[in-house]
Amino acid sequence: MISRKLDSFKGYSDTGSREAVIEQFERVSREVGALARRTIEMRTPDEGDAIAVFIGMDEHARLESAVSLWGRGAYQHLLIGGSNPKEQGHPSEEEVRSRVAALGGMRDKDVHILSKAVHTKDQADWLADITDELGTRKLVLVDPDYHIPRVYATTVASMNAKGSVVPMWTLSIDYPSDFTSPHPRYPDIPQTPVFMAGEDARRIPLYQQTGDVASNEYWERHLDITEK
Repeated sequence: MISRKLDSFKGYSDTGSREAVIEQFERVSREVGALARRTIEMRTPDEGDAIAVFIGMDEHARLESAVSLWGRGAYQHLLIGGSNPKEQGHPSEEEVRSRVAALGGMRDKDVHILSKAVHTKDQADWLADITDELGTRKLVLVDPDYHIPRVYATTVASMNAKGSVVPMWTLSIDYPSDFTSPHPRYPDIPQTPVFMAGEDARRIPLYQQTGDVASNEYWERHLDITEK
């Protein structure tokens, strides 16, 4: 069964901010904007095999939303891609497990953690491997609006490299337009969702050239497979 959006697990519901985020992807191209919109606005399944979240900026909001959904018991596995160990405040695997437990996650045996990842591609490669190992057939990716299009397309590229296709839905967290998140390398720049969406949108065509992000064709195909 598919829900429109599981609003009880979202930190905010500022649709104006969401539209502003999507506009940043539309600035790259009409096609990228359309794919970003589909990715952000996907319907979230009420049940599945696994929930995945890549921690980093806005870590608490990402974990809280993922653990809240996972805690309902409709998904077996919680897959957590670790953050960059070079960044200030990088949590150890033990710290992540403690945070999951503090948020109400009690099934520790079903929590799988990548302790360190320098790039989103590292997290995506790990996710492609672990979902293959677990035999995942229904995956939900939790991430903020401004980041989830690139994360989704990066994971598609990693799955393609392994020859695997796991239907992948999203639970995208939308933040109000005045929300700011401190960036470890650029603390003086207001890291609003719209600003970060612009940065991610700019990276997509660059990383598509290197193969780290799926082409628009493969990105769209994965969405089609998932939503059919």
